[in-house]
Amino acid sequence: MQFTVKDDATPAVVVDVTGATFLLTVDPEPDPTDALNNLFQLTGTLVDAPNGLISFAPNVSQADQSPDTYFYDIQMTDSAGAIRTIAKGKWTVPPDITK
Repeated sequence: MQFTVKDDATPAVVVDVTGATFLLTVDPEPDPTDALNNLFQLTGTLVDAPNGLISFAPNVSQADQSPDTYFYDIQMTDSAGAIRTIAKGKWTVPPDITK
């Protein structure tokens, strides 16, 4: 899964994420009250930091979820230590067709 970090005020502008770290969390609830039901968390890899490109690589067990719609967010910790959520969305796992 790859994401490009863009400026909130000017979405056409990518953000240089050099020195930042990223954490993607997946949960069955859109607004969980705690982390007890998180399905998994992944640390992001900087693919092209000056152009805001990061990736997350789930392993086989993390990717092998029951068909359903799950929810994720991505938190960025910048080089100064400030933490902010840069993306939220749905992750839909379709049922397998090939058996």
